[in-house]
Amino acid sequence: MELSLTTTGHSPGMNMIKSAQSDFSDNELWTAFQAGDRLAFEEIYNSSINYLTNYAMRVVSDKNLAQDAIQDVFVDLWNNRKNLASVNSIRFYLLKSVRRDLIRKKIKEDKKSPLSSLGKNKIDFQPSYEMLKVLDEESSERVLKMRKMMDTLTPKQKEVLYLKYYSNMTNQEISDILEINMQSVYNNIYRALEVLRDKLHVFIPWLVLHGHFFEG
Repeated sequence: MELSLTTTGHSPGMNMIKSAQSDFSDNELWTAFQAGDRLAFEEIYNSSINYLTNYAMRVVSDKNLAQDAIQDVFVDLWNNRKNLASVNSIRFYLLKSVRRDLIRKKIKEDKKSPLSSLGKNKIDFQPSYEMLKVLDEESSERVLKMRKMMDTLTPKQKEVLYLKYYSNMTNQEISDILEINMQSVYNNIYRALEVLRDKLHVFIPWLVLHGHFFEG
């Protein structure tokens, strides 16, 4: 199913969204979208497509599957907009929806069912190569060291770090997205940071400030 964002018949509400997008909270933007405001929907799509693509590609390492999942999420979003609950964080809602759709598609692709049989911890989160660079000025030796350190993390630990420090999700949001309990979130963060403890003074600021390295 192809998603078209062509707009017709803009309403005054749409023009308001277009002229003052930065002034709208997630809740206000979502409410306008639910009311059928096409420009509000376009704003949600345009502002989230990059980080959703980056995240989806890390989860499945399959461009077509990632694109299909994102496409389907937005088609369903528009078609079911009147029945959706209000949200406080659009990013959280979309990340959770895309991941859930990816898992469903992966199960179907691998001919596995039901959802619980996948074993949620088996999703092989794949960071980009650039995630392993510390800073541009870092020596190749130090980059190699960081690569080796990152390789010791489990897929779940990598995903938790990505969601927390790049996507700015809270521990509770990470728990909901990954469908794991809070103790598991804490454990994965703690163990990952223990592995990276010798580089934390560089790794965490880099991850927060240089998030564009996740793109592509």
